[in-house]
Amino acid sequence: MQKRRNHFNAFMNTYENKFIYRQVTKDDRDEIEMLLNTWQENKQGKYAIDYEKEGILSLIDLMPILDYKMSCIEIDGKIEAFIIGSMLNHNTVQIHVEKANNNIRGLYVAIFKYFLENEYDDVLYVNREEDMGLEGLRKAKESYKPIFLAEKGIAIKNNCD
Repeated sequence: MQKRRNHFNAFMNTYENKFIYRQVTKDDRDEIEMLLNTWQENKQGKYAIDYEKEGILSLIDLMPILDYKMSCIEIDGKIEAFIIGSMLNHNTVQIHVEKANNNIRGLYVAIFKYFLENEYDDVLYVNREEDMGLEGLRKAKESYKPIFLAEKGIAIKNNCD
């Protein structure tokens, strides 16, 4: 966890008085879409996030009727990171989406830390969801020293009529 603390401390040393942690509102939809477009451009060729982006924007539209929390970090008035989570069961929060500007050191650690502290401070476990087979996501999840990793499986459609 020392590397995570170093990243968080670097973030705080640079942005301590320049950022705001807050909950996302429907009014943030356009700015989140711009952040997702920038994030997608930076990931070009690695994998497409068109469907993911569409799903995230739908979650913003459905905020009033779904039971989840969505928060962001603004730096100098601009959303640079956001996170979406909900309760999986009585003692586990599930992180569905976590996006941040990769050019800001420690921002991923900061959004995760502030989200858990402010929205789910009484939760015992965190589920970081699927890593989609991406090495970077797998390493990020493993860096938190999980209690266990769920075994993956592959579903294949049977062409039976």
